[in-house]
Amino acid sequence: MGINDILSKLNEINHEDVIKIFIPSLQREVSFKPLSLHQQKDILKAGISSEIFNILEFNAIFNTIIEQNSLERNQYKVQDRLVIAIAFRNKFTSQPLDLDDKKIDIESLRDKKINFEIDAFSDFLVEEGILKIKAAAPALSLDQTITKLQLSKIKKSENIDIGAFISEMYVFEILKYIKSIHIGDLDQDLSILSIEDRVKVVEQLPASLITQLNNYISNKFKNPEDEYLTVDGTKLTIDARLFV
Repeated sequence: MGINDILSKLNEINHEDVIKIFIPSLQREVSFKPLSLHQQKDILKAGISSEIFNILEFNAIFNTIIEQNSLERNQYKVQDRLVIAIAFRNKFTSQPLDLDDKKIDIESLRDKKINFEIDAFSDFLVEEGILKIKAAAPALSLDQTITKLQLSKIKKSENIDIGAFISEMYVFEILKYIKSIHIGDLDQDLSILSIEDRVKVVEQLPASLITQLNNYISNKFKNPEDEYLTVDGTKLTIDARLFV
């Protein structure tokens, strides 16, 4: 039996040994291939970077794994990533996670669902005077585009201004949610603009309007995610440490 035959057989096994994961944005289960050793190795690379960048690297790698391992072609949302990561981790090992001298039982999340409101993944509006923003949970594909852009900037720069980079990350996180802007009779679909032009637009929005948007994001997404990821009083971070 040659190497191609072996690889073909392993690929067949991976397709048979699937994980069924409940996807919040779809409100149904989707089948995924489990992690391979090669994919685990890629994830672990993200864990040896400096702390401020390893989340970006992990997200870029894991976004690719989701696309590779999903047995369906779906427009996944950013919020789906964390439940997929937890499911993959529980398939990978049942051992507790060593975190800050504590043993965290990740298995306890196996049958737990995030308590998102029923309309969490619908478009929503925030407005102030004649200015309105239509927003929604961001697609994983947009998150990947922005994450790769940020990583590219890091790799090209010899000296990163950490403060400036963090503030830029904040703007990027906001623009991921914004679909369009309406000012009186003017409607602008942000998806047809470059990422650079979207940044210019978002940076000119009133801080009070962004506060409204952030409050909505916290109530609809961040708070339920934090509750889901809190185990025995410790909030988990979705990063490479899950897969060590």
